[in-house]
Amino acid sequence: MRESRINIEMSDGAVLSVRCCYAANRPRILIGHGNGFSVNAFAQLVDSVATWGSVLAIDLRNHGLSSRYKLEAHTQARLRLDMIEVIDHFDKVFGPAPTYGLFHSLSGLHALYAELNKPNRFRRLVLIEPPVSPPPTHNLHNRQIAAQISLVEATQRRRDRFSSIEEMVDRLRDRPRFQYLSLQALQNYCGGVLRKEGKNWILHCSKKVESAGYENNLDDGFFSLLPSIAIPVLLLSSDVDSLVQDLTNDLVQHAGFDSHQVSDSTHLMPMEIPETVSTISRDYFGKDVEFCSKAPRTDLYK
Repeated sequence: MRESRINIEMSDGAVLSVRCCYAANRPRILIGHGNGFSVNAFAQLVDSVATWGSVLAIDLRNHGLSSRYKLEAHTQARLRLDMIEVIDHFDKVFGPAPTYGLFHSLSGLHALYAELNKPNRFRRLVLIEPPVSPPPTHNLHNRQIAAQISLVEATQRRRDRFSSIEEMVDRLRDRPRFQYLSLQALQNYCGGVLRKEGKNWILHCSKKVESAGYENNLDDGFFSLLPSIAIPVLLLSSDVDSLVQDLTNDLVQHAGFDSHQVSDSTHLMPMEIPETVSTISRDYFGKDVEFCSKAPRTDLYK
């Protein structure tokens, strides 16, 4: 397996960073993170998936090691296009191959759009609590909008400057939101979302950019198209958020997706239980004949 970082320039000039744990003889697995996170924050998950897959883990624009770019270009339409351009780039550089996706939150929406744009880009998808926004006529619309407003307000209150990574770790370690994270996972998270600026460490994804990720997540007809997705899709959800549970159940009925609820976890499950998420994903992808033809022997996992 070869590990490296590659930078991919998008058609509008933004540069996305990708962590590659590449092995040509293993199934190709794309990993994406949610709004305000980063690939390095998910280091333990990426490492686990890399034991059985050929991993390409993508930092969203304005996140992680990807470049900071103008705020007006941080739209859902542009983020969706980024996903398409990145997949096309992988096919050009590494050659076409059966591709599987493991995406957290916002990046899951972009993967669904890429699949709608060109069916069978993916063989299977595992999506962790994708924040699909229902149309205004939907009975869950108002609750989803209220949740997004709450996230924007919380983002605006967030401290965005620290003297060190350790200071951010100390500030967050006793917060209820991070109660299920190991110290190593919390250190990965803080180190993955901060960047050095002078003597300080600041959030690479600014509060304005993160807020835009929530504010721009409005239905534009996307919801009505989801039943046309023909590939198997598994929705992973925690058991702590009633809105997430209701949205997941609705997507199972509306689009025919599969679902799996994971106990003792939250929206941060890629960092809380990386081995469990990796195993669930491997098992779901393993139901596909193309995956089985390239997957390493099961005794390699032991």
